[in-house]
Amino acid sequence: MSKKSRRKKPQQAAKAEAPEERQRSINKGRIVKRTLLGLLAVFVLVFLALEVVIPLAAKSSLLAAGTKAPAITLTDSGGTAHTLPDEANSKAVILNFFDVDCGPCQREVAGLCTAAAAHPGVLVVGIESAQHSAAALEDFRRTQGNGCLTTTTIVLLPDPTRSATAAYNVFDTPTAYLVKDGKVVDSGLGEEGLTKLFAAT
Repeated sequence: MSKKSRRKKPQQAAKAEAPEERQRSINKGRIVKRTLLGLLAVFVLVFLALEVVIPLAAKSSLLAAGTKAPAITLTDSGGTAHTLPDEANSKAVILNFFDVDCGPCQREVAGLCTAAAAHPGVLVVGIESAQHSAAALEDFRRTQGNGCLTTTTIVLLPDPTRSATAAYNVFDTPTAYLVKDGKVVDSGLGEEGLTKLFAAT
C-alpha cells in the first residue's frame, strides 16, 4: 500500500465520524428541547392549579347565601369565649378566615383595618384557620398592617381544632363571610371579596 493511500485513511475516518457527531448533537438538542417543553408544561399545570382550579374549587365549596350560619364558639388569647354569630346580636358580622403565614392574608390586613374603622356597626372577626400557635397569632397581630390590629376593634380568634373552618367549608385563605340575622348573606375570597362584603353591609 502506498504512502498516499495510508495518509487518506485518517481523513476518510474523520469524514465518516462527522455525520455521526452531527447526529449525536442533533439528538442531544432534541432531548434538551423535550426536557424544557416538559418542564414548561409542568409549570403551566402548577400555575393553573394554584391560580385557577384551587380558587374555583374553594369558592364553589362555600356556604350559599341564605344558608343558616353555623354557630361556632372560639376562645381568644385572654381566655374569653366568643360564640358567633349570636354574640353580634343584630350587628352584621364579617368572619374572615386567614393563615398567619399566608401572603395574601398579610397583605389585606391594612385594608381590613381601614374598612373595619369605616364600618363601626359591623363586627369583624378574624379566624386563624391553620392551627398556628398563640405566639404566632400574637406576632401577626403586632406586626401586620403596621400594627393596626393592636388598635382596632377587630377580634382575632384561633381555631385550634379547625371546627369553625370546617363548619364554614373553608379550604383556602383568605376567605370571608358576611352574616346578618343568623344567615349567610355572601362570601368572598381575598381583598376583592372583603371589599364586596363591606359594601353589602
